[in-house]
Amino acid sequence: MFRLIAWDDITERWRHQLVRLNTRRYRESLARFMQCPWCLGFWITLLWWAAWLAWPHGVMVAAAPFALSTLVGTLGRLDG
Repeated sequence: MFRLIAWDDITERWRHQLVRLNTRRYRESLARFMQCPWCLGFWITLLWWAAWLAWPHGVMVAAAPFALSTLVGTLGRLDG
């Protein structure tokens, strides 16, 4: 999820709009936060956990494609 939000091209437009909407004072901090695996990763994990507490089956169904994609990407790196 972190890579999708912070680095992938598909969310680039969204990231730029989010940073642009903030005041000049907070732009640099928000941009740095959006690229920090520890900072953003914590909040992503917290949101997934809260969603899992509210709706366990739905969250597992939603998370499965991301988990399988990560597995495939990791195995692809080991092979190449």
